[in-house]
Amino acid sequence: MNQDEVKSILDKYTDHKEYTVIFSGKASKKVDGLYHPDTKEIIIHNKNFQNENSLIYTALHELAHHIDNMENGIVQRNAHGGQWPTILHELIEKAIENQDFIPIDPEKVSNAVRANNMQTKYLKEFGKVCIQLMDHCMTRDYPFEDIYLRVLKMKKGEVLKAMKVFGLDISEEIGPDMAKKVAQIKNPAEREEAIKSGEVPTNTPSKKEMDEYAYLEAEKKKLVKTISKAESRLAEIELALEGKNDN
Repeated sequence: MNQDEVKSILDKYTDHKEYTVIFSGKASKKVDGLYHPDTKEIIIHNKNFQNENSLIYTALHELAHHIDNMENGIVQRNAHGGQWPTILHELIEKAIENQDFIPIDPEKVSNAVRANNMQTKYLKEFGKVCIQLMDHCMTRDYPFEDIYLRVLKMKKGEVLKAMKVFGLDISEEIGPDMAKKVAQIKNPAEREEAIKSGEVPTNTPSKKEMDEYAYLEAEKKKLVKTISKAESRLAEIELALEGKNDN
């Protein structure tokens, strides 16, 4: 399979066809592929693969970045966040339907799913114990912080997530990471929908993030003003130097 054949397969799954697929002809220990949003190039290190199925998966992975870039504007700091996972999952499902990508034996996967979901059960039990312990600390006027920081050596946020998973009785049919994300959804209907769909709605920017954006905008204005003044001063100096040279 060459790069043109891969491009032909990918084109079936997107209307954003203004991209190129390039085989590097090399092997890489760091990544199997990458996407350049500025040039809209999908680079695949084709020497990394022993079979075409794995190569197609990487191609779909990078195509998801391209679609995310075209529709949402890719965020380099967290390129695998936002809408990207949903886009990738949809691409994989379509590719499976068209037999462009062959999934691994479902029975093997189901064992891993069951084992992962068991962690949610233990997470809920941990949350329950923490709630009981926090109540005990309150009755003794003892700082619960000492328990999670010194004894458990955990961050407050992780402990609170476990407590929420128990308090909201999040389903044990999903994995622990998903359970913690679902527990952060305040609306019960949206929470149930997230459990059924397996997708967590994209959060709106937090006040902190918005404040940071406003700060950066203000900083940008200051820099532009400073640069403008510097350019004006530079022009004055150059004119003065030219006058001295004329003399």
